[in-house]
Amino acid sequence: MALLLKQAEVDALYDTLEAMDAALSALGVRPILLAGSLLGAVRSHSILFCDDDVDVGILECDYERVRAALPGAIAHVASYKRRPWPAADRIRPHAATSVWVDLFVLRRYAREDELRALLSVRANGTAQPDGYAEAIIAQLHAAGGAFPCWHYDNRKAVELWPREFFADGELLPLRDDLTFGHLTLCAPRRPVAHLRRAYGERCFHEYRLAESHVPWSAELRARHAALAAAGVRAGPVPLHDAHFAPVRHSRRAKRRPSMHCRAQLEAFLESEQRACDGDGAADGAHAERAGAG
Repeated sequence: MALLLKQAEVDALYDTLEAMDAALSALGVRPILLAGSLLGAVRSHSILFCDDDVDVGILECDYERVRAALPGAIAHVASYKRRPWPAADRIRPHAATSVWVDLFVLRRYAREDELRALLSVRANGTAQPDGYAEAIIAQLHAAGGAFPCWHYDNRKAVELWPREFFADGELLPLRDDLTFGHLTLCAPRRPVAHLRRAYGERCFHEYRLAESHVPWSAELRARHAALAAAGVRAGPVPLHDAHFAPVRHSRRAKRRPSMHCRAQLEAFLESEQRACDGDGAADGAHAERAGAG
């Protein structure tokens, strides 16, 4: 199995995430697994073998407290920078400065015009070209999006990943039962429906190397080139049984025993489908009662 990260980088990411979780828990906040890290938690109970960072989020209502307290609370393991790139804050481990945790902020958009207002203005305050915001919102609608919904709090992240929104019932209440290496972290209430929409129906059975980070880092271009030279290509590739095994910490004290495999993933996907079907039936019954009233 080709691992994008070195073992020291894997260890550093887990140690940083563990410190973040402890610091945020002291504030009454829990980091929420997002994007490729959420996919990893579902698919392999760990960092993805083909990923190169960790993605977590917090709710917008918690951001100012987190931004004030977290840099000092994790200073012994990592540095914290506010928006070194437009989409997220970045936490970089001291033990491996080549990797990082991106901290995103999730905002609830009650109406479409709230998201349109965010998308319609450039970072310098000038207006976007005609049709810019509408084209992004059209991608959201094409993926089944409706309002209210949760999405990233900034234009760049929504522009890059318009399909990574959450319906109200998909995000909250958060669940706290997903394994991520030796950690148990919070995640959206209905991760499977969200991931299939964001990454495609086959995301649990094939992989591709994400290109969205590449323009931001020559280092990542070199890593992707090295993997390509080793025969790992960027297009969709079917997963083998070994790809469902967790990517684990090197220290024994942080190596949780795991029997996770393809069959366990399939059972989880089936249980989540039943839960989503139950949500749909409940929503339908509620709408029927509301109509009758």
